[in-house]
Amino acid sequence: MKTRLTLGLVALCSLSLLPVIGAPQNETKDKDASLRTLTGCLSNGDKAGEYKLVTPEGSSWKFTPRP
Repeated sequence: MKTRLTLGLVALCSLSLLPVIGAPQNETKDKDASLRTLTGCLSNGDKAGEYKLVTPEGSSWKFTPRP
């Protein structure tokens, strides 16, 4: 009788942990305020290793990729 009760309690405790174990991780991260998403036409910049992005609105961005 004691083993049956112990086994029942272990099973109950295990079942109560399932929602915690199976819960999806929060995959969305807070975006850094210094990051932006831009869309446009990418071309070579004035110097080697530089690029220029021109957005549909006419704004242009010059950048060099991080190493």
